[in-house]
Amino acid sequence: PPAVAGVPKLAQSIRETPAAAPRAPTAAEASSESYSGFGMVVDSTPEGARVLLDGQELGETPLALGSVECRWNQPLVVTVERSGWQPWTYEGACTADSMLTLTATLRR
Repeated sequence: PPAVAGVPKLAQSIRETPAAAPRAPTAAEASSESYSGFGMVVDSTPEGARVLLDGQELGETPLALGSVECRWNQPLVVTVERSGWQPWTYEGACTADSMLTLTATLRR
């Protein structure tokens, strides 16, 4: 590449370095086998709301789970609901070694 006046050669080469490619899933992540993908903490206002993951009830808020099984990059939907209140929804994807922290504010 041509030199840029007044800019040290090292700075020029750093600026031209392409960004790192996204990390590819490991063999375990890419397999169709389920694995303990992530931890999840769910709080809500008001407390005592039901927490559902893909329609399966997990418990009531406040809720803390150390491990949620899923497949790598599997879409997931977390719903927080309580009678008399509008449901709250989060949509995401399963990832390994992460902690998903959600705070739902329910509305009447």
